Amino acid sequence: KTMDKTKNDSPEFQKFASDLRELLELISLYQGRSRYYAGNVPLFPAEVHLMCHIEEGITGVTELANYERKTKSAISQIVTRIHKKGLVEKTPGEVSRREIVLKLTEEGKKITDYHKEVEKQLFTEIWERMGSAPEQQRLEGSSLLLQALRESYEARF
Repeated sequence: KTMDKTKNDSPEFQKFASDLRELLELISLYQGRSRYYAGNVPLFPAEVHLMCHIEEGITGVTELANYERKTKSAISQIVTRIHKKGLVEKTPGEVSRREIVLKLTEEGKKITDYHKEVEKQLFTEIWERMGSAPEQQRLEGSSLLLQALRESYEARF
């Protein structure tokens, strides 16, 4: 699909592109920094988010890889790190001994509870900062951006 050159040269498009670049950079910075979540163990967002998925019942490496759109190898590396930190237990599956079933430890559960509360506070703050726009416009804008990002990602990978 060729892009319409006149639309891409407009000040509106240039502002959108600049804002999107900054958004992606902020996401990258967020993903690349470890934090302490209600404990003494530093964790990266990818580790905590994986723990949240385990808590929600996605307990196999293959399931997690599919859900996260990552390779099984990448998920296994994250699982190994959080297992070594004592935040997740690995047990053999009932159907196949090769299958590993993941479960949070008590410390892992405390961390995911804390993370969910902090995330809720952050999202509330962002929602309120967007308060100058009508609620429906905020909903439509974030949904439209997410759908466009998802489709662009799937088209490329």
